[in-house]
Amino acid sequence: MRLLQRLGEQEVIEKEQASERAVLEERKRMARDLHDTVSQQLFAMHMSASSLPRLLEMNPEHGGKVLDQLIQMSHIAQRQMRGLIAQLRPVELEGRDLTAALDSWFPDYCRQNGLKGVKELELDGGISDAIEHQLFLVIQEAVANVVKHAEAGVVSLSIRESEHQISMSISDDGQGFLQQAERPGSYGLSTMRERAEKLGGKFRLYQSREREQRYGY
Repeated sequence: MRLLQRLGEQEVIEKEQASERAVLEERKRMARDLHDTVSQQLFAMHMSASSLPRLLEMNPEHGGKVLDQLIQMSHIAQRQMRGLIAQLRPVELEGRDLTAALDSWFPDYCRQNGLKGVKELELDGGISDAIEHQLFLVIQEAVANVVKHAEAGVVSLSIRESEHQISMSISDDGQGFLQQAERPGSYGLSTMRERAEKLGGKFRLYQSREREQRYGY
């Protein structure tokens, strides 16, 4: 009985430690995202705003263009922050399945960020809670990337469940990538890849001739 008790206590301790490590890694990732997106954007806005009064005196026409750029940069920073906030406050899957969670979260998130969302789900309800949770996190990360980087108007989500396989793709009509390799600091892409591989799946990132950005799992 004492052995079983010690084993039970050890299991609880290990679960708590694993949970703490997961929280720490998520905080590190969020800090990197803040630095790579919103922080740099705000710094650029500060530099432009600091020089704007003098610029308006010397060259009002050019100062007006800089002002327009500041307004555009503020909109971009707002979209980026919304994406990060959505990741800090994920929809809980407790009490509902993946389909119900996406029916609630996906259209609302797209609407808040000025996107047209297209969703096609073919799920039979045979996915475990653990897999559903990981898939939902991947979807959040992918759509947040669209908001932060793609400058897209439409984002499409497709999930199909067969007897032995789940296939999922997220695509958009945004600006795509100029290079094939993942950029240094692209932690969102590596996080999605890690989640897919932990489930025994594969992650693919590709674009069409029209530079459509697409994530495949």
